[in-house]
Amino acid sequence: MESMKTNVGSFATAKLQAKMRSIFAILAITLVFTMTAVGCGDNSADDDGNKNGSGGTFKLTGIPSEYNGKFALLSGQDNISSAPTIVLFGCQNINVAKISYTLCLISNGSVSMPMWSRNSAGGNVTRYSGNHTCTISVFLYNSQTLLGSEVSSQQIGALVFGNLPNSSISTVIFASGSATKSWNDGYYMPKQ
Repeated sequence: MESMKTNVGSFATAKLQAKMRSIFAILAITLVFTMTAVGCGDNSADDDGNKNGSGGTFKLTGIPSEYNGKFALLSGQDNISSAPTIVLFGCQNINVAKISYTLCLISNGSVSMPMWSRNSAGGNVTRYSGNHTCTISVFLYNSQTLLGSEVSSQQIGALVFGNLPNSSISTVIFASGSATKSWNDGYYMPKQ
């Protein structure tokens, strides 16, 4: 009779992991597509390919110490279940001409990333200062610079924040382009 028991928690966890992989894949594809298309905008950027202006930051705290010295890149969007109206990135710098990122260093268990945006119609990349509720992934890497073509292959894991059924993992609410979340608020998925 003992062998007839099922572990309902295990099934629920597997279902959540499958949903998280699905959201993670959507955000990774969004990041790759957006960065590949970034170079298609006009050339009215400064020498580094960045639009002038100020914007907000995303701060992630409570990062386990094993990730100190690693680098972070954020990808996000609103309306995860339908067409997004805005796509977000968090990184130190985006070079439009080279389609590359300069990532942000994780230090003392936290990272602060300048926020960038691009509307879903494919406009220019600019500093983000808006107010949106978004699903995001914070991708982790061993190196600070990254080409758009390396986004998926070089990542070592991702921390996902998003609205999931039967889950306490919440979306991120940006106000004036800024938001703060704790590592424990998200769901970490090491690269498999």
